[in-house]
Amino acid sequence: LGADGLFALMQVPPEAVPEARTYLLIAALSLPCQALMLTFSAFLRAHAHMLVIMCSTGIINLINIVGNTAFIYGLGPLPRMGAAGAALSTSLCRTAGMLMKMFEYMLRTHTYEAACVSHGGVIMNMLAQHALPFRKPEEWMTDPGAGYSLRLDAEMWMRDHLAEAYDVVPQGYLDDMEQE
Repeated sequence: LGADGLFALMQVPPEAVPEARTYLLIAALSLPCQALMLTFSAFLRAHAHMLVIMCSTGIINLINIVGNTAFIYGLGPLPRMGAAGAALSTSLCRTAGMLMKMFEYMLRTHTYEAACVSHGGVIMNMLAQHALPFRKPEEWMTDPGAGYSLRLDAEMWMRDHLAEAYDVVPQGYLDDMEQE
C-alpha cells in the first residue's frame, strides 16, 4: 500500500525494489510491537526508570546487530536471507524489546495480571524462549481462544528473563480431555 510511491520518493534503484518491498513487508508486521515498546518506555521514563530503558535498549540493539549479521549472511545453520533477514532480526528484536519493557513496567507498577492476545505462532515462540517449563514452540500450541497463565517473579525475570507457565486458560479448558 503506497510502497512504490515511497520507493520512488526515496529514489530506490529499480533493481533494489524487490528487496526493499520484502524488508518493508516483514518489518511492518512488527510495528505494533514497536509502538507498545515505545509506550512502555514512556511510562518507565515518566517514573524516572532511565537505567532500565538504557540497558534494555542497549541489549536489544546489540542483539539486532548480531541477528542482522546472522540472518543477512546466513551464519551457522541459518540460511542467507539478505534484506528479509535484516527485517526478521529487527522484528524479533522489536518483539523482545516490547516484552522486556512490558515485564519491567509490570514489575515496577505492581501489576499482577495482564493478558497478551496474539497470533498463536507468536505466543508459542515467546513461551519457548521465556517460559518454564522449557518446551519446543510446537509444544506450546493451544486451540484458538486458549492460552496460558504465567507467573512472573522479579528476581527470575531480571536474572534469567524467564516466567513460569502454570495453568491453561480459560480455567477448566482441559478438564474434559483429562477425563478421557
